[in-house]
Amino acid sequence: LLRSVENNRLTPQQRQIVSSLLLEEENMISTRLSAALNFGYDSNLNYNIYTDGTYGSVDSESSAFHALDLKANFVHDLDIKGGFSLQSNVQFYWQDNYSAHYYDILYGAVDAGIGYDTSSLFLYIPLVYKRTHYLDRDLYQQYGVAPRLTTALASELLLTFGMKYFMREYLHSADEGMDDTRINASVGFNKFFGNDFIYLQLDYDNYRADSSNVVRFTNRDLVHLFTGASYEIRDYVIIGVDYQYTYGTYNDTIALNENTERQDDFNQFQISLRKELMPQWEILADYTYVHNSSNYDLAAYHKQIMTLGLQFNY
Repeated sequence: LLRSVENNRLTPQQRQIVSSLLLEEENMISTRLSAALNFGYDSNLNYNIYTDGTYGSVDSESSAFHALDLKANFVHDLDIKGGFSLQSNVQFYWQDNYSAHYYDILYGAVDAGIGYDTSSLFLYIPLVYKRTHYLDRDLYQQYGVAPRLTTALASELLLTFGMKYFMREYLHSADEGMDDTRINASVGFNKFFGNDFIYLQLDYDNYRADSSNVVRFTNRDLVHLFTGASYEIRDYVIIGVDYQYTYGTYNDTIALNENTERQDDFNQFQISLRKELMPQWEILADYTYVHNSSNYDLAAYHKQIMTLGLQFNY
């Protein structure tokens, strides 16, 4: 879920360079805000790709919920420096599960850094801080750097390179030994056809434990494939289709008396519909299906998430 929250089809910086390429805006965006209130249902709250039997019950728990998702992007153009800008992105996400409050989520993230742009290139180098409240406690905080370069290969084709280095610190004594460091590299393409686009992104994640008292499955390598499309059916009605595949390998065996290391195959399919009700207001509908297969039985699961919401854009 948090992976989905963090990854939009277009980052604010990508939207910025697209607007410039399509000559929709002559100057850099100064402020962009959005607030979405969603109501939904999750068929399997307590299982995820990192399940190790430590948290939650054996049986799946489902619940209806409502969620608030706030995002803001700020840009201050440094005219005297020619092409440089100060930028910041802020996100706040809260999910209240009506019949399973143990799995309520409160998530916040902020990044700030220097941007540099030309007519066909955008570089953003931010410092990042994230914090997650989950499982009835302040679960962990993350901090690091996440430079990203977006360039136009053609008038409507974008190429994006990204790097991330994050340190994650678990905040409760119950999670001792789970601190880790994440190194991420990504490359992605966005191809535009007027208001429509398709995208493809490849990510590699390497997680390594920071403690000698390592919790199982902390050390892992993940390869992600993201692809999808956004299509305007008619004026102000947009359908989106997204697919994510993740292959995970872990340094730990699936049982103490076996030599087989854990391997996971994660698949997520999402279809979404957006309809503009009036300027700045949209209605949102999403359906997500998730299936994770694994040779470690406790990590195998599937779930469905359905949401309907309203979003305000400024």
